[in-house]
Amino acid sequence: MRGKDVMSNETKGRIHLIYGILLSVLILAVGVCFALSCISIYQSGASPFTRESISTHFARIAIPTYICIAGVIGGVILSLALPVDGGKVKSRRDPEAALSKLAARLDLSACDEAVAVSIRRERKWRRAVTVILWVLAGITLLPALAWCVNPAHFSIEDLNTDIKTAALFILPCAVVSLGLLTGERLLRHASVARETAAVKAALAAVKGGASAPKNGKSDKKNWVSDPRFVWGVRGAILAVGIVFIVLGVLNGGMADVLGKAIRICTECIGLG
Repeated sequence: MRGKDVMSNETKGRIHLIYGILLSVLILAVGVCFALSCISIYQSGASPFTRESISTHFARIAIPTYICIAGVIGGVILSLALPVDGGKVKSRRDPEAALSKLAARLDLSACDEAVAVSIRRERKWRRAVTVILWVLAGITLLPALAWCVNPAHFSIEDLNTDIKTAALFILPCAVVSLGLLTGERLLRHASVARETAAVKAALAAVKGGASAPKNGKSDKKNWVSDPRFVWGVRGAILAVGIVFIVLGVLNGGMADVLGKAIRICTECIGLG
């Protein structure tokens, strides 16, 4: 039953990792879109920072912004629906670090020749798989990077259309590259597991068995690290921020801040 729970937690961890990577890429893309929109607003005329101008420019990136907001909300739901390790955030032991500690205690020249050959073969195979798959992943991303650095693909006039076109070209490359890197990770873990078993067997044969180190740490629940508590605090801070933003808009504070920002940029700093 414990093995099943551990496997379930590993699956949840992979889901969180993949979702986090995709959400990070999405947030980065939206940030670039906001930067481009700000540049376009500044270059739009003598008095660019008007409510109508800002609304018009940012309406062009409404779709990716809404998708990003939905992705953040989905991350909150995912954290609550699939908490890792029974609701506790714990660092997982790195199998490669554990293997490195075990291998440091083993003298390959003193163990069985077949076992030593097997261990060396696993290490060589792991290095070859890492180099080959990472090179292939980089080659797969080259067309997408070349497409992104071409200014002709981004008109700034209709960023929603530009993002849709970019997604159709970039996403296939990104999916293939991510698949290669995921395969490299899985193959590497399998090789580490095989070498760990071989090293443990060799240590047992040479030294009569190696006792596992005792862990005297008690597994106490830490409510501060509970994802539900963390997201509750984040939600409370977000709610307070929204309330103050609404109050600032209603009492005219937003117009004052905008006017001061314009004067700072165009007078003090000298951008105007």
